[in-house]
Amino acid sequence: MAPVKLSASLILGLLLAITSATTVGAESLLADRNDAAPGSPADQVSGSPANEAQPVQISVGPVDPDERFALRQDVRLAITVVNGREPIRIDSISLSIPEEMALSPSGKPTRADGQAIVLEEPVALRTPGKRLTIEPIRLSPKPWLELKWSGVPLLTYTARKEVFVAGVTFTNLRDGLRQTENGNLIVSVEPTPIGMYAGALVGLVLGSTFLLVYGSNSAQSNGTRRTTLIGSASVARSWFRELALRITRGAVATALAILLFQTTSNISFITIAVHDFYGGVLLGLFADSTARTIYQKIMSS
Repeated sequence: MAPVKLSASLILGLLLAITSATTVGAESLLADRNDAAPGSPADQVSGSPANEAQPVQISVGPVDPDERFALRQDVRLAITVVNGREPIRIDSISLSIPEEMALSPSGKPTRADGQAIVLEEPVALRTPGKRLTIEPIRLSPKPWLELKWSGVPLLTYTARKEVFVAGVTFTNLRDGLRQTENGNLIVSVEPTPIGMYAGALVGLVLGSTFLLVYGSNSAQSNGTRRTTLIGSASVARSWFRELALRITRGAVATALAILLFQTTSNISFITIAVHDFYGGVLLGLFADSTARTIYQKIMSS
């Protein structure tokens, strides 16, 4: 058999082809191993959910989900803390109450900034997903005598949204890191009926004075018309007597109207769109018409 002669160029080409194939195979194998490695640097940079610790969650809400929030009304709130994946120690739980609502926690101490201290003794939550439910917190209106002049804004309060903030301070038992988490409760708060009645008294005084000073007739039944200019003592006494009578009649009528607003929503003969101080002023301005309408409804029933 004749020997096969290989030229130098052919041998060099075979060596280059073998080297290139080996290099490509090694790079492909290395890339597959990097993709399969669960703790690779690439995974740490991208922030894989499997490596992130679930945070501690805190929620606050009314004990009765259908409860309506109104000024000068008791409120019951429940606070719940749910542990994440790390064992923790809850150091404290506090509740921030909207200052405009003038509420104080029953049986709970408060800080200098007005926050209520809900939990003072540390509690450990070592199991992932462990739940801690705080006993319902009752918030009661502060007494009017305690509020003094700061209670005036409560009378002119208009419907708006308020925010309760529950905060939990906890310590991670693994690394000793101290952290804080907050939970918010946004509610719609209605004004107090006392504010509407205060507005009705203001409107009543203004309306009665306006009618008497600028030509309101107080004796149309006998066909006479008395001037409102106070020129003598007798006229002055009569003027103030009529003013007091109008205010008294209007105060009773507006009180009945506001009571009806609180007990039923279907009052076709009295319509006030806004049940606050300014709606009360409007009701007081037309107190005579309100009194006449209520009187006719009572007599016709």
